[in-house]
Amino acid sequence: MNIRLIKKVIGILMGSFIFFGNAYGQNTKPVDTIQLKSIQVAPHTYFVQGFAEMGSSTNQNFISNAGFVVTPAGIVVVDALGSPTLAQKLIAEIKKITPKKISRGDCESLSCGSRLRIARI
Repeated sequence: MNIRLIKKVIGILMGSFIFFGNAYGQNTKPVDTIQLKSIQVAPHTYFVQGFAEMGSSTNQNFISNAGFVVTPAGIVVVDALGSPTLAQKLIAEIKKITPKKISRGDCESLSCGSRLRIARI
């Protein structure tokens, strides 16, 4: 076999491995760096503030605000944010403040209630 042909085949194989390796690496999930922090704005009333920017994979669509009120009957949640993951983080933040259960969710969108149900599972 010709040396030039062997070098070309090796070059093509190496290039293919590099290309497919990079393409495969792009399918990984973004690192979860979003941390919610509840801010008390009145007695028994808290909110978390999203980013003032367009939604993206970097900010994990944390672009809206949510709030919750601790009542004698339970927790009233106002908006569950943009994804089930963010809703889970909101519930975790609520649990840092009170052991009470969520009794009601006032949501701005139809999917908000389903995000709360999914997050509680």
